Amino acid sequence: MKVERKLAPSGLVVAIAIVLLALATGLSAGADPGPGRGDWFVTLNAAHFETARDYDFGYASGGGISLGLAAKDNLAAEVSYNEWAADRGDGRSRWITAIWSSKKTKRGIRPYLLAGGGNSTHVPDSDWPSGRCGQRFVGAGVFGAVGSRIHWRGDVRGVSTSGSGGFSPHFQLGLTISFGRTRPAPARVPPPARPAPPEPAEVEPKCPGTPPGIPVDADGCPLDGDDDGVPDYKDRCPDTPAGARVDPNGCRIASKVSVEFDFDSVELRPENGQRLLPFVRYLDTYPSRRASLDGHTDHEGSTVYNQRLSERRVEAVRDHLVGAGVAPERLSVNAHGESQPIADNATEDGRQRNRRVTATAEDPDR
Repeated sequence: MKVERKLAPSGLVVAIAIVLLALATGLSAGADPGPGRGDWFVTLNAAHFETARDYDFGYASGGGISLGLAAKDNLAAEVSYNEWAADRGDGRSRWITAIWSSKKTKRGIRPYLLAGGGNSTHVPDSDWPSGRCGQRFVGAGVFGAVGSRIHWRGDVRGVSTSGSGGFSPHFQLGLTISFGRTRPAPARVPPPARPAPPEPAEVEPKCPGTPPGIPVDADGCPLDGDDDGVPDYKDRCPDTPAGARVDPNGCRIASKVSVEFDFDSVELRPENGQRLLPFVRYLDTYPSRRASLDGHTDHEGSTVYNQRLSERRVEAVRDHLVGAGVAPERLSVNAHGESQPIADNATEDGRQRNRRVTATAEDPDR
């Protein structure tokens, strides 16, 4: 028996794989992998497989060519001719193959299923006679794009040979060139347009009535140096103490004040006019509110004398307020004599505090 190793199958497969992968280094992710509807295509392939065990040819490597037509984007048929050399013989195969490919492409790869049949002629390296046998097969593979017309493909088939039970594995790698209709490049989807920046919201001025030329703060409001709520350009009393109640002119107002008198005197002290001024402003600010005036004395002197003295003191305050513009009918007067001290009459300081008139206006906020 003549036994001769004609080919180193694994070495050939590796060499072919390197060549084909080198061609595929220009892989185009933008092109559709595999032939499309109406395309004719030619495939040059290399194969490595185990021959049918019953024929005892061993492992084989080879190559071939096929011609196909894609009836649809996902359906094609091809006829192929292959020659191969095995450990103990060689042969030729002629196949017809139907290919069903996926309509979807993922990462430049399109998978497919295949099925077909044909026949194989084998010539052994022995005195055994040559023969021909039928074959059928099923398998799966993938297409990848090298360019718009050039594709690589690889598949695995299970081949059943007549006269031999089971299926033998068959590995095939090829380069496909398609012809026919012009295949438009996939439409390039432009990146989503960057949304235009929103128009700046129109900020309502916080102090729209500010006259031109008036000094303003960062919010566009007139300056208010004493923080009394009345802008400086309107404030007639720019040094009002913080937290004090003011009238529309920024001047302090008070709904209750007290003024003190010297011993046995009904004359207003010079400073009492200033002390009563916030009370006058309060009554001007709230013209519907009334006020009461209450006069007092210390305990020096008789009770009757002190009663009359308190009456004269409260009338003095009343006359001052009327002179300042307060309507007399808004004022009620009360004299209490020495009956309502607020301090100790045993001391000079206490007696001074008791010589007083207290003016009190109606004040819902008090």
